[in-house]
Amino acid sequence: MRLAASHWLRDGDVLGLGPIRLETTLRSDGVHLRVERLGDLNPTVPPVVLVPPPRADPQPPREASPGPTITPISFSPGRVDEGPSGDLRRRASRGLVWALVVAAALLVAFIATARSLEVTITPEPDRVALRGFPPAVPLGSRYLARPGFYTLVAEKEGYHRLEVEIEITSSARQTLDYTLERLPGRLIVDTGDVEGADVAVDGRPVGTTPFAAVSVPAGDHEIVVQAEGYVEFRTSLEIEGRGAEQRLEVELLANSAPVTFETVPPGATVRVDGRRLGRTPLTTAVSAGRREVAFSMEAFKPATRQFTVVAGRPVTVPTVRLVPADAVLVVASEPPGAAVTVDGQWRGETPIEVIVAPRRSHDVRVTKAGHEEAVLAVEIAPGERREESLRLEPQLGEVKVQARPPDAELLVDGKSRGAANQTLSLIALPHEIEIRKEGYLAHKQTVTPRPGFPEAVEVVLTSEEQARREAMPARFTTAAGQQMVLVEGMQILMGASRREPGRRANEPLRDVELVRPFYMSTTEVSNAQFRRFAPAHDSGRAGTQSLNVDSYPVVRVSWEQAAAYCNWLSQKDGLPAAYESRGGALVARVPLTTGYRLPTEAEWERVARYPDGQGPLRYPWGRAFPIPPGAGNYGDESSGELLQRTLPDYDDGYVATAPVDGLAANALGFFNLGGNVAEWMHDFYAITPSTPGQLVRDPTGPAEGEYHVIRGASWMDATVTELRLSYRDYGKDPRPDLGFRLARYAE
Repeated sequence: MRLAASHWLRDGDVLGLGPIRLETTLRSDGVHLRVERLGDLNPTVPPVVLVPPPRADPQPPREASPGPTITPISFSPGRVDEGPSGDLRRRASRGLVWALVVAAALLVAFIATARSLEVTITPEPDRVALRGFPPAVPLGSRYLARPGFYTLVAEKEGYHRLEVEIEITSSARQTLDYTLERLPGRLIVDTGDVEGADVAVDGRPVGTTPFAAVSVPAGDHEIVVQAEGYVEFRTSLEIEGRGAEQRLEVELLANSAPVTFETVPPGATVRVDGRRLGRTPLTTAVSAGRREVAFSMEAFKPATRQFTVVAGRPVTVPTVRLVPADAVLVVASEPPGAAVTVDGQWRGETPIEVIVAPRRSHDVRVTKAGHEEAVLAVEIAPGERREESLRLEPQLGEVKVQARPPDAELLVDGKSRGAANQTLSLIALPHEIEIRKEGYLAHKQTVTPRPGFPEAVEVVLTSEEQARREAMPARFTTAAGQQMVLVEGMQILMGASRREPGRRANEPLRDVELVRPFYMSTTEVSNAQFRRFAPAHDSGRAGTQSLNVDSYPVVRVSWEQAAAYCNWLSQKDGLPAAYESRGGALVARVPLTTGYRLPTEAEWERVARYPDGQGPLRYPWGRAFPIPPGAGNYGDESSGELLQRTLPDYDDGYVATAPVDGLAANALGFFNLGGNVAEWMHDFYAITPSTPGQLVRDPTGPAEGEYHVIRGASWMDATVTELRLSYRDYGKDPRPDLGFRLARYAE
């Protein structure tokens, strides 16, 4: 059939020619036409272009090599057979009409819901398509499309393909702007005859010359070319991109200049920055930059100079006059560590290297304490190194050592020399003399022998036991004024026999050995002494009698108050605290320190019942009644107004408490161990059953408990049970007849 119009066919174009579908495909061997019969349709329908419409700027067809000629043939439509197929064609006509009606309705619906989209792409692409469903209708630079997601595709030779997903909204008009990105360019860097130059683009290495073209993004870039021995080349280059190839011609300049070196005398070795270049006179190429040259020559002192080299500019370093080298004298001595003087100037101690002027005579003297002086005269040539070793003769002195015991060991400067009693010949230097023997304190002293003047060392070693005793004074005074007396330990029997009148069940017999010597205060702590710790404390009154007199014992104190006083006094006297806070209460430290504390039960019985080393005493005054006058402050007849029970026919002169040292002391010098006030003990209260044959050493009581032991009678006691020294009481609350005294370990 005759075509109604002409159209350039491109690769992939499709034409509808009535019932015929014509698809065009461009291949390397030519143009291929694929023809399909679509069906029995009216063959007289004019041809329709199905996809896409002609470009605005159609390109003329390229000249092609002669190929097969397409020659049209005569064609006449056949007659329409109205036979059996007539009904079929009529039904097809009606169906076509309905199809046209439906298509028109869809077109109206599309126009009613479509939105306008303007797409601007820079530069103008060769091909643009908006893909999606339903298809968008192109109208120049605009499209009509229903709201939804579409894919915009744009292509242009020399640029990256643009493919982006867009959303068409319900807005009446939308505008989209895009810019196509140029394809990279291809760069070749030519460094001429210089090979091995490193090339970097924007700081990124791209190769070493010579190399093939490399891909570089379009745009401005910094090109850097570096080669060993050449000045760095740096330039800015615009890459056109779009696959185009560009060549950069680089001429590298040598990064050096000729430098001339001369010395007087000539022949010196030249080293620039540590690299040997030759001997003077010398002219050679040196790399540009700040450089240091060193000249060295035998028998001459080395010399250095600094200079700057600029590429391409010759340099002449000023002539260097070399100075003859000094002579070197090495001095050693036996023994080492001797002082060396050269021409009267001190130069150090042996072994030592000394630089001296050549071709001159020098006076060298070597001295060391306890040795004879050595003298040497030397003359050394320039650059010569001479070694001298000198032996110093010792100066000896005589030291006679006598010691007791005679079998003690003698050490000199830490080295054993045998038995102590001997005569030594020692160098006239200070020496440490030590005399020692097991069980004795070592004796050390420093002796400096003198030649011709014998020395004598006489020593009597002190035994460790004697030293220990000497370190413990028999008596001392605390910072608060208490007199502390040293008490030696011994083995004692605590408690009382069941046959003893007045004995209580909590007084079992126990064998105890006190090993550690201890101190105990001769008196109970007075009100005045306690108020230095707690100024607001008040011991109160007993009836009309004041218990608050300064010289009277402090009362109405709890066990913890007494322990806190001990810690306070330990701090005053520089001793470690004996008690520490645990769980909100004061408890004894384990092991016990040498700080002030309350006496243990065993210590109190040692002092109260065994004052003369014999015993045990039953009462403070002896072993039986009656109470001798002035024996102690108990519940006597004068206390009748305060007490229900008193001692008949006994008057100690005090209604209540008495001065802490107001009555007679026992054989060890302790006051009121069995009267005046009862006393807090260190131990928690417990009843320990008798265990025959078991000996307990230095007991300190149970590790914990609710009550503490109270020992000794008071001014309120008047019965046989209470006046006995084995009587044991316990409590945790303050009382008007309860105080305390101090104790501490001696070592």
